[in-house]
Amino acid sequence: MKSHANLTLLAHKKRSSALSYTLVVLLYINGTSSWGQSLETNTVTREIDRLTTQIDHQQQQSDNLHDEVNQMEKKISDIDKTVYSNEQKIEALLNRLQTANKQKESLEVDVETERAALAQQLVAMYTAGDQSYLRLLLRQDNPSDISRTLRYFEYLNQHRSKKITTINSSIEKIRSLTHQMEKDRLQLTELENNLTGQKQALQSTIALREDVLQRLNNEIRIKQNQVERLRIQEAKLQTKFDELAARAEQEKSTSSPEPVEPKPVEPKAAKPVATAAVKPPTQAAEPAMTELAQKPTKPPAEAVTSEFTSNKAFSTLKGRLPAPVNGQVLHAYGSQRNEKQNWQGMVIAAQGGSKVRAVARGKIAYVGQMDGYGFLTIIEHDRNYMTLYAYNRANYKQVGEVVNAGDVIAAVGSSGGQEQNALYFEVRRGRALQNPAQWLR
Repeated sequence: MKSHANLTLLAHKKRSSALSYTLVVLLYINGTSSWGQSLETNTVTREIDRLTTQIDHQQQQSDNLHDEVNQMEKKISDIDKTVYSNEQKIEALLNRLQTANKQKESLEVDVETERAALAQQLVAMYTAGDQSYLRLLLRQDNPSDISRTLRYFEYLNQHRSKKITTINSSIEKIRSLTHQMEKDRLQLTELENNLTGQKQALQSTIALREDVLQRLNNEIRIKQNQVERLRIQEAKLQTKFDELAARAEQEKSTSSPEPVEPKPVEPKAAKPVATAAVKPPTQAAEPAMTELAQKPTKPPAEAVTSEFTSNKAFSTLKGRLPAPVNGQVLHAYGSQRNEKQNWQGMVIAAQGGSKVRAVARGKIAYVGQMDGYGFLTIIEHDRNYMTLYAYNRANYKQVGEVVNAGDVIAAVGSSGGQEQNALYFEVRRGRALQNPAQWLR
């Protein structure tokens, strides 16, 4: 019995020792695992901190590059305005030179005519002789005949004196015109030289801007998605339109009601397009999306032309408006801009510096620079309609100016960080978007 008890006690001790060993091993493994997880967590945290710092640094560089692009676009705008002003001065000088040259040619013809008439009088006087007055007195003719003949000679002398005075005056005008034309030619040459230098500076600045913009775009592509930025830009533009619409409504409420105008004739619709792929970019754009479902947009490859013939009210010209600039449609209204947004207007590709013209009569409601849209102009038309012209190289009009259809209001550019020269064109009624393609002919 004692031996059996000893064996039992020994077995129990072995089991206790094995259990203790197992617990020690498990505790060791668990401790090792926890330490490894803590080490891994610390490593990930440090990596996140490093990447966050790097992203912040890249964001700062991107912001600096963006500010640099904005400054260059302002410089391009100033240079382009100066170029446009000099072009206007050169055109005025050329017209003045043409007018002065015509006047000079006319005066030279008059001088030659007067000289010929004066020469005939001198020949007649020479034929009559130098003593004509004395001969008349000594001829002993009728005194009345002598008196009448003397009066004729007096008239002839007066007429000859007037011709001489007229010739001298015309010659002096020719000298003055010639002198002024020489001054205008010198000024024209100076303006043309300045214009050449300004255009070279403009091209150089544009090239530098393209280089900086390329670096900026590379930074943006590497570090972030553009969707949120575009949303912010659209929200800012929508806020501006809200302000203009509210102001227009306030002015309308304080003024007399507008007369009811005849309803414009709607252009014939083609086959409808599906609306499932067209998502409204903002809540305010829902009426425009409904309109898009009724009429198809123009294909992006279609060309638009501008021929300005009318100054009728904007609201009566649906389907008959000219394009603000000649060019190819890059992006149609309602087409997909990215995975979450659609275009709220149309983008028309055109040569940089091309003249942007008002599509209808209206008043300049806003002129300025806006992130994503660059230099833009908004024109207010009748019945609360508004048109927007963006991506401009420069704006030429001021707020409050009244413009007619076809008036130059800006120059095509790529401001707002665009990669190519184009015009962004929108049509709105109050806060609601309209399809520009349905308004153009």
